[in-house]
Amino acid sequence: MTIPGSIAEVSDAWLSQALGKPVAITAIERIGEGYGLASEIHRVELSGFEVGTVVVKRWSFDGPADASEVRFYRDLAGDFAARLPQCFHAEADQDRAVLVLEDLPGRQGDVLAGEDRASLDRIAQLLTTFHAQWWGEDSLTGLPWLRDGTTARGPEWVEDRRDRFRARHGSLRSDLADQLVDNAAQVLHTGSERLQTLPATLAHGDVHLDNVLFVSGEPILLDWAGCRRGPALPDLTAVVFGMAEPDNVANLLETYREALREGGVDLPHPAFDMALGGAVLWSFVYWTLGTARWIPTNDREAAMQGRHIADAVAMIERWAERDPTPFEEVLG
Repeated sequence: MTIPGSIAEVSDAWLSQALGKPVAITAIERIGEGYGLASEIHRVELSGFEVGTVVVKRWSFDGPADASEVRFYRDLAGDFAARLPQCFHAEADQDRAVLVLEDLPGRQGDVLAGEDRASLDRIAQLLTTFHAQWWGEDSLTGLPWLRDGTTARGPEWVEDRRDRFRARHGSLRSDLADQLVDNAAQVLHTGSERLQTLPATLAHGDVHLDNVLFVSGEPILLDWAGCRRGPALPDLTAVVFGMAEPDNVANLLETYREALREGGVDLPHPAFDMALGGAVLWSFVYWTLGTARWIPTNDREAAMQGRHIADAVAMIERWAERDPTPFEEVLG
């Protein structure tokens, strides 16, 4: 099938072919604008199908996204322990991709608004559902499209992003944060070594509230474009240090560890803390230097970027109070 280059090309004929039966479109509306940075998402009302609405998600490969989310729905979603929207069609060519998904009734999270403790507990538990399912699973290595999340970026990436980041943001007003930026290559190396003390699993790779849909109060993770085989705990740091208040950190860490144990993976505290210190280092670099090429196009994106960087600084300062050893390993 051809991949529609615009929503205008999502016609009755195209959608009928995608869904495998004759349907008629009765309305189309844009949804999620300002939330999905690499894609366009539309709700399509139709007649002649088993449901009255579907979601059509389109994106080109000109930006950061590739065909990974299409492959995720084709190769992994059918045997997935966590709930996902049903995928009715997934297709990619050399230039762009499209998904036709179930239109789940729910409330989208907002990275700038936050969530209460109960919701964050449920998100932490959700992570363990697929982390435990794929924990140490060798079959993931047989998926050539799946990113290798165990390999840190090279020195060229670090130097380019650090120069760009410094030019735009200057000092982070934290001696520890500024030292870590200056030594970002070693930060990534040490973080990677600590993370790889645990088996690899399937990680989402882009956990934030804009990618969470709450259906009857239960969270569902959307946007699997960044999924990878690699360490689990950067997904967790996104919840613990990117969504939670400081007084909820310890509770969320224990919620995750207990839920992981219920899923069949028992992580003793020393092993958990060793790897989590690595996740803090790893996440700090990607939450700061990883945003260096992102030029916000509106006020919301600018606020998101500022929040992301502020969370990175707060994360390492909190962790240094709990366990300074990861930073001593990097900085001496």
